[in-house]
Amino acid sequence: MLSEEFIADLSRARIEPEMLPDGRLNTYALACCLYETINQGIVPASVAAFQRIVEDDEGFVDELNEYYPDDRKGQQVDLGLDTRERDILKEILALHFAGRNWPINMDREGTMLEFAEKMDAALKKEGWDFRIKWDHLGERVPRH
Repeated sequence: MLSEEFIADLSRARIEPEMLPDGRLNTYALACCLYETINQGIVPASVAAFQRIVEDDEGFVDELNEYYPDDRKGQQVDLGLDTRERDILKEILALHFAGRNWPINMDREGTMLEFAEKMDAALKKEGWDFRIKWDHLGERVPRH
């Protein structure tokens, strides 16, 4: 079941199934990517803007279309990506918005804080929302 906060995030991103744009990335793969992104605390300004960023990586799109096909007849449909694809998606977004890789758990606190501030500023500038929970950094992380 989707949380009220997640549904509110979908609403803020103005996402409705009939609004999913046509592109190289199939609808199911796009929905899985969108689900993971919003679950990470990043709410796109629009589905089309999000899709353009993801579709810039043609190899990733091909991989997603292969492993997350639209034709799911007789199969359980779950939103979300496997760990590898989720990590690639985070890297794509981090490189696009912050110009650097997504920090890993072992990165220094200052590195994570700098990344969070860069992401927040870049996402805000393009009308996106960024609410990643960096509990160990406390109140120093930008909050909307």
